[in-house]
Amino acid sequence: MWFLPSVIAVFFNRNHLGKIFLANVPAGLSWIAWVALLVWAATGKMSGKLAQKYGSGSAQKALISER
Repeated sequence: MWFLPSVIAVFFNRNHLGKIFLANVPAGLSWIAWVALLVWAATGKMSGKLAQKYGSGSAQKALISER
């Protein structure tokens, strides 16, 4: 529903279409970041590079067992 005001604004203010688009770029990036964070939190998976950097023992064991 975050995009509904933008859709309405596009219909009523077509001459400001570029500004409306630019105003929605941060909102779209924010949604992508939040979804990625929620997926990461739900799955608990960590890349090998992050596991080595932060020393998560359980993540390192999981990576070793996958190889």
